Amino acid sequence: MVDASVEQVSLKLVIQPMSMMKLNILMTLEQVWADNPVMPISDDEIEQVKRTLIETNPWLLGLTTVVSLAHTVLDMLAFKSDITHWRSVKSMEGVSVRSMFWKVKIFPAPRGTRGNNSLLRTQARTPR
Repeated sequence: MVDASVEQVSLKLVIQPMSMMKLNILMTLEQVWADNPVMPISDDEIEQVKRTLIETNPWLLGLTTVVSLAHTVLDMLAFKSDITHWRSVKSMEGVSVRSMFWKVKIFPAPRGTRGNNSLLRTQARTPR
């Protein structure tokens, strides 16, 4: 704690070079975050993202992005397959109430949204 009794404070300043590409990315992100009135981001969160981008190996960041995108695509394909299956089912024979409850519970629509709620209706619909 710094108060009137402290006469000396040690300060360590580290200056490192940064590529123009990395500087451009950080400046662009900062500008986008500053111009976003819908979801304001605190300065601490901005600094944490900057530190992550600067300190993490670019290959690791790229690999993480590729794996995340692949996971998202596979997740969407699995979801599409699941919807196709449940639309084609003519009878609910062999399906427990518990499994149907979890199907409806997994993908609830956010309350108060004005968007299309067909996803929830599709999951909750009982085929005849």
